[in-house]
Amino acid sequence: MTFEGVVRVDGSFSGEIVSDDTLIIGEGAEVRAELDVATVVIYGVVYGNIRASNCVELHAPGHLVGNIVSPSLVVERGAAFDGNCRMGLADWQAAQSDARAGEAAAQLSYTEPEE
Repeated sequence: MTFEGVVRVDGSFSGEIVSDDTLIIGEGAEVRAELDVATVVIYGVVYGNIRASNCVELHAPGHLVGNIVSPSLVVERGAAFDGNCRMGLADWQAAQSDARAGEAAAQLSYTEPEE
């Protein structure tokens, strides 16, 4: 999913979310996705890795199971975070570069057809 502006998810979503704007995961929502956004605000449950160019906010009773690369992280008391975090703009830019390289390699890969 891609979007512009602010988008709020209050149900279930699986896949990938990409935006240069703000994603809000509402309380009671369950998201199983790789997130590549500017800002993500989490009140629900997220299973997946996050690359945020601006900020990740994890508010109670939110729960994140995955890794974060972002220059800023806010974790409110009562929220849960199970994963690793790399902070700093250089880390985010490196993650972006790694993601683009992986996508390019995937597009160039060739699988021999089975006979």
